[in-house]
Amino acid sequence: MTNRNPLLDRLGTAPAFLRKLLWRVPERLQPKGAKTAWAMLFDEQGNCLLDLQSSTIDYHAVTGVAESRGMLYFASIEEQALLAVELMPDGNRNSSASC
Repeated sequence: MTNRNPLLDRLGTAPAFLRKLLWRVPERLQPKGAKTAWAMLFDEQGNCLLDLQSSTIDYHAVTGVAESRGMLYFASIEEQALLAVELMPDGNRNSSASC
């Protein structure tokens, strides 16, 4: 998952012939998404409780997250290792990590 790209959002409403033409652009010439590690926590009602994002670490394409003993473990389809991040107690989380 990566942040939305305003240019690509606008192209979604472009005429059909232009969208079909863009689908034919070779992959090496297509814009690359930001390399972001992103995880969200939801409660049983679907309310977002926590939104963790970082583009400053060298880890991206996260496909799974597990919590154990105060640590979050991230798995990726593009990385060769797990990423381990220590969770802070609820009272110490800053507001930028919240939904």
